[in-house]
Amino acid sequence: ALEGLIARKAAERIAGPEIDRLRAHLDRMRAAVAAADHAGYSALIQELYGLFRSAAQQPVAVALVDRLQAQLVRHQFRLSLRPGRPAASLGELGALVDAVAERDPDRAEAACAAHFRSVLAALRDPALGGAAAIPGTSSEGVVEGKRVGVGGGRIIKKKGGGG
Repeated sequence: ALEGLIARKAAERIAGPEIDRLRAHLDRMRAAVAAADHAGYSALIQELYGLFRSAAQQPVAVALVDRLQAQLVRHQFRLSLRPGRPAASLGELGALVDAVAERDPDRAEAACAAHFRSVLAALRDPALGGAAAIPGTSSEGVVEGKRVGVGGGRIIKKKGGGG
């Protein structure tokens, strides 16, 4: 939900020079995928999210997402190693860049939601080494001392408190 808000606000507020940077960045991402540069592609994804966050001008939402994102970076890199995942991710992120660059907040929010649904599905896929295939793991984590999980696309507090 927060990522969708950031995408929506980025589409509403992005300036001309930022659009040029987004499009150039997407070209670098395409080159990384074509070269099978998994580490480079993973880093470029993080930079892309930073461009969206900067354009959105939503410091509270950005701070919350940054806290959560820090816990997901290792999973993102693992996803970039899966056959076909970088190309799928690139298509999803390309749709998001296009929506933001065309200043279409509804499409940007929808593209963002579709991308994150795809990421969550890939993380959960036991056939691809997702959390369900690794004993003792799930779509849960600890944020500020509280156990949280992902449910219906939202972060939810788990009963039982701390981690």
